[in-house]
Amino acid sequence: MTSAIIIGGGIAGLSTALALKNAGIGATVFERAPAIAELGAGLTLWSNAVNALGELGVRREILASASILRKTVSLMLSSGRGGSIDLEKLAHRFGAPSICIHRGRLQLILLGALGEENVRTGCACIHAEQAGNRVRVHFENGADAEADFLVAADGIRSGIRRQLHPHAVIRHAGYLSWRGIARKSEVDPPPAGQNVTFFGAGSQAAVLECGTDYLFWYVTRNGPPKPSASASERKAEITRLIQGWPKALTRCIEATPPESILETDILDLPPLSTWGAGRTTFAGDAIHATTPNLGQGAGMGIEDGVVLGRCFSAGRDVEECLRDYERRRKPRTDWIVRESFRIGRVLQMENRLAVKLRDALSTTPLARWFGERMFARMMKFE
Repeated sequence: MTSAIIIGGGIAGLSTALALKNAGIGATVFERAPAIAELGAGLTLWSNAVNALGELGVRREILASASILRKTVSLMLSSGRGGSIDLEKLAHRFGAPSICIHRGRLQLILLGALGEENVRTGCACIHAEQAGNRVRVHFENGADAEADFLVAADGIRSGIRRQLHPHAVIRHAGYLSWRGIARKSEVDPPPAGQNVTFFGAGSQAAVLECGTDYLFWYVTRNGPPKPSASASERKAEITRLIQGWPKALTRCIEATPPESILETDILDLPPLSTWGAGRTTFAGDAIHATTPNLGQGAGMGIEDGVVLGRCFSAGRDVEECLRDYERRRKPRTDWIVRESFRIGRVLQMENRLAVKLRDALSTTPLARWFGERMFARMMKFE
């Protein structure tokens, strides 16, 4: 049986291992953390990712743990005007709903489908090498492993990518985000199925259902990378920033324990000219980390796994399969990274005149057409 090593037990790594397992490949995941736990906050998965999860065989369980998104609603704070996109119409078109689910819950569902016996935790990769038709990986704990090929899904700071692409540069987008989860019973939730997004000057925010009992929220602010403040200082900073914003958002943040609020610098990885080499390739943020403006970070990692599994289902030479996978994935992920970064620059505008112009244009029929066209392109997964 052909064997694979997957470095990284996040969403991309687990999805890739599960897809390869379904294709008859013996895949083992090596994760640096001591355990794969239910950590993180919420995330959106558009129809494309839900269809990919269906191909992995976990769609039913995912939907049982998620909230269905039926509409995106945008509110421009400078003018009070807004717009919306009908996600139900797109769901009918592409055969799957869009959802919000807790990141940790998604990981645990993927882990359950893969089988914990296929995951090794506490294994931090320090080096990989190819010898003939095999790949050997060395770990910080002194262990090593060998397989027919390697998939690096070890995140935006991938050590394997540094080996193959030492000149790749991680880009700071110019802003940071805070994310959290609030109990629905403690706030006034938005209408069921609505993803409500607020746009200000140099800041944006959103509130949406995340499973049966919770709401997921995020807030962004322009600024350079900075050390994390204490939990109480972090919450106080967010509270000052959104003073006077709609209560649907402010009450969510008030109801979120300070220690559970996550702070993240917004980074991405500008597209590289090539991905892997020999018997090594990449998946997820390790090769196409993107800003969150299109909500496609997790979705692209899931798609990666599914497409790689399809390539190996054809039963061809290992290196041929890996290069075919890269040819199929690169145009789509390059577009997502570039478009998300561009949209982020528009959404994070601070100049008063630029914000007024942005907000005025965003509610026009042309803006609605453009938004629906972009969503349709994102959601098309073949």
